[in-house]
Amino acid sequence: YQISMTNPISSMSGSATTYNPTGTFSITQPLLQGAGPQVVLAPLKNAMDQEESNKLGMKQQIITTVSTVINDYYNVVSSNAQIIVQQNQLTEAQKTLQVNEAKIKVGMSEPTSIYQTEAQIETLKLSLTQAIIAAETAKLTLLNDIGLDPNTKIKISSDIDIPDARIPSEEECIAIALKNNISYLQVLIQVRADERNVTVQKNAQLWTLNATGSITTGASGSTGGPDGGFPSLANGRNFNQQAGLTLSVPIDNLPTQQLLVSARVALEQDKVNLEANKRALIISIKSQLLQLKSLYEQIKISESAVAMSQNAYAVEKKKQEIGRSSTLDVATSLTNLIQAQTNLISNKISYINAQTQLYSTLGTTLDVWRIKVRY
Repeated sequence: YQISMTNPISSMSGSATTYNPTGTFSITQPLLQGAGPQVVLAPLKNAMDQEESNKLGMKQQIITTVSTVINDYYNVVSSNAQIIVQQNQLTEAQKTLQVNEAKIKVGMSEPTSIYQTEAQIETLKLSLTQAIIAAETAKLTLLNDIGLDPNTKIKISSDIDIPDARIPSEEECIAIALKNNISYLQVLIQVRADERNVTVQKNAQLWTLNATGSITTGASGSTGGPDGGFPSLANGRNFNQQAGLTLSVPIDNLPTQQLLVSARVALEQDKVNLEANKRALIISIKSQLLQLKSLYEQIKISESAVAMSQNAYAVEKKKQEIGRSSTLDVATSLTNLIQAQTNLISNKISYINAQTQLYSTLGTTLDVWRIKVRY
């Protein structure tokens, strides 16, 4: 519809000035092309989908940032745990060296028997230094990603606790991902927009048949008196009504036909993309769940390996005290213990990172960490 008003003021030589405003209200109702709620509301729905897509993009950025910070944090925890392992084993090696030196003094061992232990101590010192540097580097990365000054003093535990959050079943994970995965939802939004575009382009092929009507009130020309001036808008005499139909028939309108073909092709391509995205998402979830299960089993095995290595090292030390175990045997046992503890730390961190990645794929990272986003 359209509303307009004119305000002409006329004045001729020797006559009075006249003011004769007119008001017009006109309405056009499409009956074929441009008619129907699916066509009329298409721009509004496109705008709403665009807003939803923008929100999803913002949510994905936040999920990526949160996941990065989680990984950074556990890198620091892992490095701190490695420092403790290396420090404890260095202390153990130094104690073993003291025992060997005492045995050499009383003639129970050859002077060359301490060479292996001394070499191991130097290796452990180097490993400890590397672990400290790695921890500081990981801490700087974390501070940078959370936006803090590099000189900020923070204290992070070395304990690695496996989160006890329940991992949904495979069927639940797939259902959750299809409702929350950002990439899949954005492709789904694009398919909806393509479907609306096809509907609009189909409608554009129709004839243009519009019902029109208009009402005009007010004086015209140089009329004066009671039929002129502002009162003429509502005096009931200066009133005109019109109604009619307009028809336009396109003949071989190739540009609009090309738009329809292009819209159909885009829709089919995005439907194929949607199905490919869905398959890739399901495969990714299955793979990540298998990885989580495998890592959990590896953690259990690593815990058993650490316990057995600790027992083996304690036995070798006792045997060495009574002369039934060589320095090489003790050093080898200590190396095995260090490797078992390192593997346990690595497996725990890998499990936590895999869990973080799964939540990111499901699109539930913010829910797990109870983060509310205000748009």
